[in-house]
Amino acid sequence: MSQFYRDNEPFFFISYIFLMFGIGWQLMLPQTYPFFFFSEHRTFGGDWFFKITTLLGETIPYVAFTAYFYVKDKQKVLLFSVTGFSCLLVSTLLKLAFAHDRPATVLSKMQLLNQVKFVDGVEIYQGATSFPSGHTMSAFAVYGLAAFLFENPIIKSTFALMAIAIGISRIYLIEHFPEDVLVGAILGMLIGITVYRYKSIFEELVP
Repeated sequence: MSQFYRDNEPFFFISYIFLMFGIGWQLMLPQTYPFFFFSEHRTFGGDWFFKITTLLGETIPYVAFTAYFYVKDKQKVLLFSVTGFSCLLVSTLLKLAFAHDRPATVLSKMQLLNQVKFVDGVEIYQGATSFPSGHTMSAFAVYGLAAFLFENPIIKSTFALMAIAIGISRIYLIEHFPEDVLVGAILGMLIGITVYRYKSIFEELVP
């Protein structure tokens, strides 16, 4: 396993920095602080960037990587289906188990919702489905798995940064709290690592 971490050091190093920064932020600042911070510093470019970035935590990467490996190495195609299903299952079960309110719901209960500026064109989810962030979990799982399959360290680093940007987008767009994103990132990495470790089993299922 230690060789695995050495081979993928660019991805893990960048991801760990993000997690450490996020944990520090979480410990030192109020839960709702990021929403007011981003609300006060919104720009057209930032809104556009994060609206597009958050979409990369949905089905797009699964389709893209499945298509790529179908051409390059067909046996690895099933890995992304397993990763996506695992993220969906884990995210759904945890959301049902914890039933934490979304940021908009919490802000509404605190009578602070009218003090936050939302991003135009983004549907704001409410209700008890905040923990963990499914987009972040999916991002760290699918881009992590892809990073493990590519040898180029620049590609590994790029995938880590993409996953981080998706996680930040969920806070920027007022869809999740920082703890939702941090836990989603950790669980996503664990799913990606697990699927990669047992990839030989799934590869054998593809003719």
